[in-house]
Amino acid sequence: MQHDPELAASIVFKRSKKDILSHSHKPEFVEARNIAIYCRWRMFGETKAHISRIYKRDHTTITHSIVSIIERRKFDFDYDAKCARVEHILSEDDGGL
Repeated sequence: MQHDPELAASIVFKRSKKDILSHSHKPEFVEARNIAIYCRWRMFGETKAHISRIYKRDHTTITHSIVSIIERRKFDFDYDAKCARVEHILSEDDGGL
């Protein structure tokens, strides 16, 4: 899959890309959004400032999203498995589909 964490997260979390990019605070959108943000930072080396422009959010919000992913993955193994699936999709040459 091309460099599109939002699309990968939309596949795994069964949310639309529009919902992931929205400003909604619904938990089901936030968890998918956070992993997309995390992947942009961790896998693709995008800066927090760049990601904040994509999501139209403050860079501190991006930092909070990244930290929340790192911490949640330590104890929520179902969520960690979903995150790993998003990472796998993004790392596959053919999109992992």
